[in-house]
Order: sequence, then C-alpha cells, then structure tokens
Amino acid sequence: MEISTKKLADNMQRARLMAGENRTLIAVVKCDSYGFGAVDCSKIFIENGADMLAVATLNEGLELRRGGITDTPIVVLGYTPPEVYNVAIENNIQLTLFNIDDIETFVSSNANIPLPLNAHIKLNTGMNRIGLDATSKSTIDSTVNIINKIAALPQINVSGVFSHFYGDYSQSTQQYNCFCECVSALNFTPQFVHISASSTLDKFITPIINTARVGISLYRGAMTLKTRVVDIRILPIGAGVSYNHTYITDDVRKIATLGVGYGDGYPRILSNKAKVRVNGGFADVIGNICMDMCMIDATSVNNINIGDEVVLMGGKIDVEDIANLAETIDYEIFTSINKRVPRVYTQD
Repeated sequence: MEISTKKLADNMQRARLMAGENRTLIAVVKCDSYGFGAVDCSKIFIENGADMLAVATLNEGLELRRGGITDTPIVVLGYTPPEVYNVAIENNIQLTLFNIDDIETFVSSNANIPLPLNAHIKLNTGMNRIGLDATSKSTIDSTVNIINKIAALPQINVSGVFSHFYGDYSQSTQQYNCFCECVSALNFTPQFVHISASSTLDKFITPIINTARVGISLYRGAMTLKTRVVDIRILPIGAGVSYNHTYITDDVRKIATLGVGYGDGYPRILSNKAKVRVNGGFADVIGNICMDMCMIDATSVNNINIGDEVVLMGGKIDVEDIANLAETIDYEIFTSINKRVPRVYTQD
C-alpha cells in the first residue's frame, strides 16, 4: 500500500482553506487513520493545518501520545468507560461524555481530583446512535439543564459540545437547527462547538459553530494498493479457476496469480467483477478471490512476467468504483486493508 504524503498534505491544506482561518479544525485519525497509519498521518496533518486530532477510542489516543504527538489536543469521539477517565486526564486526552450514570460514577469516586477531565458533550440531533437527546423542544430544554449541571462540576471541564449529521447537506438543516438551539441556550460558551464534517466543511460557517471535523476527504486519492504476479500458467478451454470453479475458461487463456487476497483486505465480493492494471493495460479478476491470492485473465496483457507489479486500487482504478463493485463505501475499503500489508510512504 503506497501512501502519498504530498496528497495527504494537499488534502489537509484544502480542508484548512475550506474551514476558514477562524475555526478550530479537527483531523479525524480514528481506525489507524482509516488504515493509512495514524501516527504518520497525524504528524502530516498537524504540519499542514490541523489544530486537533480525533480518535474513536482512548487506546487510539494513547497510541498517538506514545508515537510522539505530545502537545496537540486529542479528543475521543466514541465511548470510554468511567474507570479509565483518569488515564485520559493523565495523558491530556479529551473524552466524549453522554452517559449520566458514567458521569456520576466518575464524580462520586473522584471528589478531590487534582485536574478535571476535559470533555466534549455529545448531542443526538437525529443520528440516533449516541448522545444526549436534542431532537425536540422538550428534549433540548432537558439536555441544556443537564449540560449546565455537568459544566458546574469541579471534576469536569466541558470544553466542547458536538453532534453528527446522518446525511448530506440537503438533509442537515433540521439537525443543525436543533444543535444551535441547544448550544445557544447553555449558560456558558464551550471552547469547541462542532457538527460539520467532510461533506459539510464549507457549510454552516457561523459564529456559533467555531470548530469543524474533517475525515474521509483527507485520505481520498492518497493511496495505491499494489501487489505482484506470483505465477503464470496457460489453461485449456473448459478449465476451472479457484474455489468452486466459478470461472470456466471459454478458450485457451493465460492466467496470472497475484499475491493478494481477502485476508489482505481485497474484498472477496470482487470475485469475477473487478479489474486490475498491469503493464499499462487492464485485466479481469477471475474465479473466487482466496484469502491470500487471486487470479486474473492475463491473456491480453503485454509481456507479463512473474514479479510484475499490479495495481489493484488507485490511479486509474478509483477506490470509490471498487467500493461500488463491493456494494459498500470507500471508508470500509480503506479500513479493511490488513496490517500485514506494508504501508510505504512516498513523496509523489
């Protein structure tokens, strides 16, 4: 897996421009930076305009701290159990809070805590996943009261309030209005107020929304997944290829085996669907993709040899097209590429 550091930097700089100079910009590096390598990517993003980093779990945040990212603020967007809140405090990692029972458990056992927990309160404005309810007038009033009480606790510093859009810009107005109504009613001003992400980064630029998150758009176009030819053979007409012989040759065909499979993150659903690029041309993936290998019809490929480089994704093979073939989204394609696939960072 080749990763263009230049493209990552360009994407971050573009996001910085879209977000505007006066908003805090959070680079989302959860799930090992969508499979691109969290520590390396985070350093690139910080150098190119990121003010804060977001992860999904406390362990992901600790990995960044161990990787040398000591000063940049980090926020955990997912759930963290209260028994490890002190670990977050010790490592200057901000947590997302939304469960009242967890907050009470933490406060009751930390009456004389030396430093407060820095926290972002999550609001549910329509995603219906996690967060304090802010989907109607009655729930907003209740949630405002709860947040004000949390902010008054000496053990917790409410540094942020945020929510998450469930769809694109055209679906976001109602959520945005609920979010703003809730935040505007608080008796304090959070340092970080964020709801916009990649698809709405240049939208909802208002004084109340002083922070934005950017995730998937940082990574698009920055990756090329490659493998090599490991075997070549000529098959007669009527020969089956791979498990269950879902492909049968209709003529004499030259078959090349590639050293990649679904165990590496090349989806099995691409069997008999995808194309790869080799020696300047395209070749069809044939037969069922195996855990560690797959086969292509190399009959029309010029001068193919064992060891030749093969592009599976990237360049002229768009990752979003691969995702469509796999009946999924590019997020899943990126994050499914296994750890056994080396990450090679290039300047291209």
